[in-house]
Amino acid sequence: MIYRHIRFNGLFLLFTFARALLSNASLAACNLHEMLLINERACARFKAAGAKLNKTYKKLMLELDFGTKPLLRSSQRKWIDWRDEKCEQVQEDSGCQNSLCNGVAHDICIIDLANQRTQELKEHFLNTEDA
Repeated sequence: MIYRHIRFNGLFLLFTFARALLSNASLAACNLHEMLLINERACARFKAAGAKLNKTYKKLMLELDFGTKPLLRSSQRKWIDWRDEKCEQVQEDSGCQNSLCNGVAHDICIIDLANQRTQELKEHFLNTEDA
């Protein structure tokens, strides 16, 4: 009976360790500028939001004149730095230190800000079309 219990615990630990390795490998795809998202659902939402943002940014870059493109590029880089700092602060302010919710506020922030930035760029694109 004791042998069976030890064997079960050993298999359980091995399975848990293997699962952790596999889940970390699948999350590596969301490591953008050393930013790791906590779970696969957040990863998928971030990829979708990021794809929309990139598409909108590229579309706007095609419409801008040669002198304005560097301004948008610089603005986008500054926005990325601001986003990262903002979401780190949001995570700290959440007060979540346990493993169940650690990083969740950060992930929600990153996704929400990407969607917000996409909307801002779309509005700018619409304004440049009207001009």
